[in-house]
Amino acid sequence: QLYNMVNPIGLYAFLQKGQYIEYSIIINEREIPMGRQYFSSAEREDGGLNANITFNDWLYTLDNIEYNAGTSGTWTLSEAIASILSVAGESQQVLFETGLADVVIRKCIPQKTSCREAVRLCAQAAMCTCFVDRNNKLHFIRPMLKTALDDEWGRDVQRNEAQIKISPFYNTVKLTRRDEYQEEAEEEIFTAQNIASDDIERTYEIENDLANDGNAVAEWLLGWVQRRVSYDV
Repeated sequence: QLYNMVNPIGLYAFLQKGQYIEYSIIINEREIPMGRQYFSSAEREDGGLNANITFNDWLYTLDNIEYNAGTSGTWTLSEAIASILSVAGESQQVLFETGLADVVIRKCIPQKTSCREAVRLCAQAAMCTCFVDRNNKLHFIRPMLKTALDDEWGRDVQRNEAQIKISPFYNTVKLTRRDEYQEEAEEEIFTAQNIASDDIERTYEIENDLANDGNAVAEWLLGWVQRRVSYDV
């Protein structure tokens, strides 16, 4: 009854965006804390009375906070993230893979950008990605493709077959940047291509004003958009 969506005194009458849950999983009778997540939505599927409840990590709570402290110039990735989290009122620990903290990006975060989007732009401009671990620490890493297997993921450990998705094919990335804090600043476009002799241009367009080395960022992005196959296991 508590999780029945049509129960007027069930929990759905009280859930609000931003409320948190601290949860754990049990593996072989061992309880493992999985951190704190924040409520975002509840949806009923297949006409049932119960719902799938979606919680997200604390980065999603930054969607509702604007960052308006951008300016011209450059700074390091660590300085940028420290400034954004300070504006958002977050004091979570931030960890950088070796060398990433000192990567230089531009400071011209556009006005009225959400703090979460600002973090995403910073990571992309620094050619890396980020995630929150189950201890609520924010990690910045540069994904790499390993050449040696750590383990095999076979049918004996899967509930269902892997779902495979093929994304659209692109052979060109066009990265656009502009500094809105400089008068009469014009858009700059950086292009990376890998076009076969018998193909036509298929363009993936990205805007990121924070990219300092536009050519390097475009080349890095092209390598990832050309990895088309994804697996949901």
